[in-house]
Amino acid sequence: MELTPMLLLAVLGFLTGICAGLLGIGGGTLIVPGLLVIFHVLNLHLASDMHTAMATSLAAMIFTASSSTFSRWKRGDINWEPVRIMTLPIVVGVVLGTLLSARLNAAVLKFIFAIVILCIALRMIIPPGPKAGERTYKSILWQMLPMSLIIGLKSGLLGVGGGPLSVPFLNHLGLDMRKSTGTSTFFTLPVALTGTLTYYVLAQTGLANHLGGVGGLVYWPAVLMVVPFSMAGAPVGSLISRRISGHWLKIVFALFLILIAVALLTGLA
Repeated sequence: MELTPMLLLAVLGFLTGICAGLLGIGGGTLIVPGLLVIFHVLNLHLASDMHTAMATSLAAMIFTASSSTFSRWKRGDINWEPVRIMTLPIVVGVVLGTLLSARLNAAVLKFIFAIVILCIALRMIIPPGPKAGERTYKSILWQMLPMSLIIGLKSGLLGVGGGPLSVPFLNHLGLDMRKSTGTSTFFTLPVALTGTLTYYVLAQTGLANHLGGVGGLVYWPAVLMVVPFSMAGAPVGSLISRRISGHWLKIVFALFLILIAVALLTGLA
């Protein structure tokens, strides 16, 4: 691999780690569009650059999520009650979303990806409604279980972590922004493991072989470059999150998503 793509992957990895630690996202929201650019620089001949980017993103997030989850756990930023309730339906949603993504055109996936994260960003800017802080989680299972399934479905469909949906949802339930991002960070680990395994199974059974890519659709040279730098960046992001207010954390989160959505939509146009 040439020096320029290696440097791009290293920068992408470090920024991914910072975003994971700072915003409670798995980094896929940044890795996927970043890889699309790098694939173009490398002039890789892939049947579907979007599907390869998503599978590679999920594989890289296994390591990113491990590092950022450990950092957040040490700082006491994870609320384990939502974790116990939401993890299984999130995993089910990831499997369904990954199966669906293998049957969709890459351009369609890019458009869906951009619109979803743009809507999420705008929702973050709108003042939140009533929170559920005064109620027990068991009393709002009717909200948590369907939303968990949707979080997993979106993650499997687009190859990203659960953060863009789970962070605002947990914040709505009554967790402050720091606890919301910390708890969301944990969700990224089962999302990444499940999504990577599902893509691997799809490729082995022939259901997704027409999409191109290597090793279950994962472009492993990118994973090997992104992972060490993302793991170095995750504790930095976690440290930054402790030094800025929840209000500014929301603004950073929303602006980050808007920039990514605009870049994707401009590229499609």
